[in-house]
Amino acid sequence: EKANRPTLRADVAEMAARIILAKAQSGDWDARQGPGRLMQVELAAQTLALLAGSRLRETSAQIGVGVARGLLTVADGDALQAALTLFWQVQATARLILG
Repeated sequence: EKANRPTLRADVAEMAARIILAKAQSGDWDARQGPGRLMQVELAAQTLALLAGSRLRETSAQIGVGVARGLLTVADGDALQAALTLFWQVQATARLILG
């Protein structure tokens, strides 16, 4: 079942704001927390899945269903996929280097 669009978007925005207040960014190499970083890509993907009525749980697949259902343009989907890949690479590299 598809989620209620106006309510869902407001709920996700409120949740994202609460997470930002609760979890401070841990430095420049923090790929997860901060504006436009991994957490926001994941929240956007989860929102797309909910709006599409999809039960997919993998972030890349959630982005794909958003594109397939017309909730996101192909170009925007590609940009989110590229950001997702980049942030995971930065996070893994930072963990290796910084411990």
